[in-house]
Amino acid sequence: MKRLSRPPQANASVGATPNKCASADQAISSRPSTPLPEHYGLPRRYSWEANKGRIESRTKLVSFFANVFGFLVAASLAYMFAPAIFATKGFGGLVTAFSSMFGGLFVISASHHFATNGLQKLLMRPSDKDAQRYGADLEAFEYRILETGLGFWQAMRGVEFERALMRLFHDRGCRADMTKASGDGGVDLKFTLGDQMYWCQCKGLSKPVSVAPIREIAGVCSKSDAQPVVFAVNGFTRPAIEEASRLNVVLLDAPNIVEIARLETVATL
Repeated sequence: MKRLSRPPQANASVGATPNKCASADQAISSRPSTPLPEHYGLPRRYSWEANKGRIESRTKLVSFFANVFGFLVAASLAYMFAPAIFATKGFGGLVTAFSSMFGGLFVISASHHFATNGLQKLLMRPSDKDAQRYGADLEAFEYRILETGLGFWQAMRGVEFERALMRLFHDRGCRADMTKASGDGGVDLKFTLGDQMYWCQCKGLSKPVSVAPIREIAGVCSKSDAQPVVFAVNGFTRPAIEEASRLNVVLLDAPNIVEIARLETVATL
């Protein structure tokens, strides 16, 4: 396994627990190009920000009215056919009931699809689908740029930090899940890289992390095959780094997280 190019720091500059990342060679050498509206069949000066609110509100309206239409169709079918179905007894009645149920589901699904298409033509512009693709790609691009900034991570706190880390690994091909707020045994985030599980504490604190979280995550992981990891946006104290080295806990601070953010995929830590 290859190490991250920079170990986490104890306030200023101190040696640390070895942190490894086999995908470090895959660091992005140049940032992806900015999505341009003309590449989506839109006018060159098209503004997603100016149209986002209108498109999102119209999309919600389409979804709402299509669901209402589907419900009305379902209610009408139930009113028309339910008495006849329940009146039929025996094996033939069972076959009739199942046939009617699946036929009704098909009609409801088709009706919902028909209503959605019709409402989209009525309430939305022909270019709105292209605009939605452009907007999604543009926002993903902008977030990716933010992720590679040190200040973006150092300002993170609490659950916001956990969610950002989950998205970071998920977007790079990893299975990542946050744990419940209580009863997690000190584990905030779990993710898998290859065959290796990682259980993590995520410390969005304004000061360096001390020894206690290192011991806590090591204790929890000692009962499993998971690798203990502590993420901290503002580094670790010298005793924390020494304890992590002793207990084989991987430490990752904000600069280390930025290194991961610059990767296309993550294979291992």
